[in-house]
Amino acid sequence: MSGDLTTIVAKIRERLEALKFKSSKTVFDFDSVPDSTIDRSYRIETRLLENEYHLGGRAGTAEAIEIYIAYKAKDQVEAMIRAADDREVIEKDLLWDETIAGLAQRPILNLENEAAAQKYLEDYFVSKTVFRCDYSRDISQSA
Repeated sequence: MSGDLTTIVAKIRERLEALKFKSSKTVFDFDSVPDSTIDRSYRIETRLLENEYHLGGRAGTAEAIEIYIAYKAKDQVEAMIRAADDREVIEKDLLWDETIAGLAQRPILNLENEAAAQKYLEDYFVSKTVFRCDYSRDISQSA
């Protein structure tokens, strides 16, 4: 059985793949480029923001879900425009996708604008889009 966060991230990965993004096999960020030449490759990181425990064996959890996308690009302006367009497409898709909204965890995604970032690095343009994901977890002993 997979965990609640794993289930949510798996659905996000499915949506990104449906939008023609390719999962990266290597780690990249704003300091290191991917070793692949795949354009529009992505990777996902998560970070716990808060965890509130409630009576009845429930927890209200908030996670930051960070989506890094690498664009193979020689032109920084063109790459920045592509990244901005893709961010809007991803936002619209994830916020309105019924397979995510319909999960048992009832995730609520919000785009964290202040956490978004972009950087041109060698022949890559790296974009980071961050969603705050609030969801409910069953933490009872029977779960």
